[in-house]
Amino acid sequence: MTTIDCGAWPSVTLGRMPALVRRVPAKAAARRCGGGAPRSGRPASAIGALAVALCLSALGVSGCLNGGSPPKRSASASGALEPGRSSSPGGPTGALVLTRGVGVGSVAADRRHLVWVVGPSEPTDANTTLRQGKFGGGKTVTLARGVRMGYGLASTTGWVVYPGGVPPSLKAVRHDGSRTRVLSRGALLAPPASRGERVAWAEQEGDRQRVIVHDMARDKRWLAADMPRCVRSKCYRIDAVTLADRGVVFDRGAIGPQASVVVRRGFSGARPARLVLRHVAQPQLVPSSAGALYYATGHGWRRWDFGEARPRGTPFRRARPAPLVAYEHGHWLLVRRHGCESVLVARLPSGRRRVLASPSGAGGMPTRQYSACHFFQALAWRGRRPLSAWTVIPAASAEAHSNRGLTGAVLATPLG
Repeated sequence: MTTIDCGAWPSVTLGRMPALVRRVPAKAAARRCGGGAPRSGRPASAIGALAVALCLSALGVSGCLNGGSPPKRSASASGALEPGRSSSPGGPTGALVLTRGVGVGSVAADRRHLVWVVGPSEPTDANTTLRQGKFGGGKTVTLARGVRMGYGLASTTGWVVYPGGVPPSLKAVRHDGSRTRVLSRGALLAPPASRGERVAWAEQEGDRQRVIVHDMARDKRWLAADMPRCVRSKCYRIDAVTLADRGVVFDRGAIGPQASVVVRRGFSGARPARLVLRHVAQPQLVPSSAGALYYATGHGWRRWDFGEARPRGTPFRRARPAPLVAYEHGHWLLVRRHGCESVLVARLPSGRRRVLASPSGAGGMPTRQYSACHFFQALAWRGRRPLSAWTVIPAASAEAHSNRGLTGAVLATPLG
């Protein structure tokens, strides 16, 4: 593990050398990395030049987010997005992004691009930034500011979709930053969901709640559901929307003593199907490639797959609601929490469990010599490979509500 310190610029910790790093003269590189000679004062060498070049890569990956301003879109530094070449055919592994002074709150990816949102440990809309890099190297750019951190993110072939504004609305920006548009027509009710070229969200305009699925490639909008917020004095809220291979799923959480509802609709379905959950205030709905995956008090985790008339149990029927975060084509993903430390675990189709990221350094997680909190923030997929967003902060800073020592990471770990 090698840590490269760029002085006033962000540091980057790399488990392996970058796949694409240009040879840069040590003096010129040092000037771009804060000015002056390398901190150690050692003579320039090939290793020194490489180290400073890594600092420039850090500027591209992390941005000038620790004492400086992020580069403008036209002046972004270039460098490799991947910390090393992967021996796996599924793509890069380990830490794809490492930041200093800010955490990573959201992440998304398509075949070519990785996008993430950075901000302080207690962000407001005014101090968050949407960043983008390309797999295989290239420029890292700032696409937007004032983004809702930890409130969902999507990346399709042509667009990056993100929530922003007050009240929150759903926006989309081209990968090259050439065009921005607003997708939602009302206030955003829940974080958006994405799968392939489709993006889904829930919005409210007046007393009407709508669930929309938008095909970004064809620019085609599909109204999956349109319903009143209240029916005969019984009111509902939508806390989650998910996309499966065959349709969209959302919840209607009860505001009051009435039953809650889980709703699904297939892309070719004539109308939505409803599952009434009695004695459940707000069911916890998490993403599933197969259909609806939800936690109901007294019943544990249940799945209601497309093509199945009734819900059935899961291997986690007695689990508390927090650990399970997703199901994807036979793989269950869980987050185990111990105090302020989190561990991302996959349960494989064989039943075997694999640790994808942990405070011990598994998956490329940044490690610390002192007590630190590792907060899992978000999960995304690039094909069948999970990407996870993390915020790492000293325990003392977390207790003091300080950003001192704050770092962030986006990790990629193969499932098998």
